[in-house]
Amino acid sequence: MNQDMITKIVAAIRRYMVEKEISQNKLSAMIGMSAAHMSYVLNETMWDKVSDDKWRQLRARFLPSSWGTYETINYKALQKLCRDTQEASITNCVAAYTGAGKTVGLRAYSESTPNAYFVQADQLMSNKDFLREVQRSMGIVSEGTAREMLMAIVRELEKTERPLLIIDEADKLRDSCLMSLKVIYDRLEGRCGFVTAGTEVLKTRLTKFAQRDKLGYREILRRFGNFKTLRRFDCKDAKVKAEVLSICKDQGIEVEKQVLHIMREADNYGTLRNLIQQIQRLNTRVVETEQLEEVA
Repeated sequence: MNQDMITKIVAAIRRYMVEKEISQNKLSAMIGMSAAHMSYVLNETMWDKVSDDKWRQLRARFLPSSWGTYETINYKALQKLCRDTQEASITNCVAAYTGAGKTVGLRAYSESTPNAYFVQADQLMSNKDFLREVQRSMGIVSEGTAREMLMAIVRELEKTERPLLIIDEADKLRDSCLMSLKVIYDRLEGRCGFVTAGTEVLKTRLTKFAQRDKLGYREILRRFGNFKTLRRFDCKDAKVKAEVLSICKDQGIEVEKQVLHIMREADNYGTLRNLIQQIQRLNTRVVETEQLEEVA
């Protein structure tokens, strides 16, 4: 890793600490690095003690990719939703199609806002895995029983000004994880904001199991059932079409045939990104082939 790139990485880390209003120790806990190792990262005279692998991990975490972040309609809606939820210490649940931009918008809010904590759930999480991820997002480490871990989270949030807990892909959480989330809410009602997000399955699951009177689900639905949706991705929608054209232009794709192909095939923002990157790779290969032919 060259010196110029390391300097950029460290500058990005320092900006993150300022934006989030967090200490070096708290950042260390958030990214799973020892405090001593983090001190090496932030001290120019100690950079040689940090491996290239670690620098690459930090680069992936703190420096934006070439794609960047686009403030789409859904992105702005998620930013407002998070801000309103945090300021009022209420709950909101986003149940929207895959590729709507939920993860990008929610993560971006958490990374630029003090006391906003982002957790991305998955199907393999046990209850303790879930609680450990919540702790990590908050920059704390407290092992023990599941209840002890949960209470450590509650104590930290109790002393935090207007905290916001964001759980992405909440539709993948096991029942035990949802019950833990319910307990955290019960301990902090009116003192912490909660945004849960997932596909439409999240709304279906909570509603169906509540109607079937499955243990705990009526309570969960009452607490987290304030469902919101996002704007459907449809290039026939003038605002969405304008977004797509703007993103294509920003990514250097202006050939009419290529743009029309993207608009015809893209049905969500994730697919839009994939199609653009495929065409970029194709265009790069064409240019390289032409250059070789010129040399020949």
